[in-house]
Amino acid sequence: IRAKLAEGNFYVHRGEYSQAIASFQEGLKLDPSSAELRYQLDRAIKACNTQNKVTNEHHSCGER
Repeated sequence: IRAKLAEGNFYVHRGEYSQAIASFQEGLKLDPSSAELRYQLDRAIKACNTQNKVTNEHHSCGER
């Protein structure tokens, strides 16, 4: 779980939100009760949606 959290945060810092979202979702499959993973996933989804609006692109921002 720590590895998926670290991996997701790495991708967030690079602006690679789709990959970050996937990492956090994989972590949540291992531990659905993780508040930290849920928080980071929500942050990554919001950042992805913001990026899509600003750049007028349509990256996948995960399903929640």
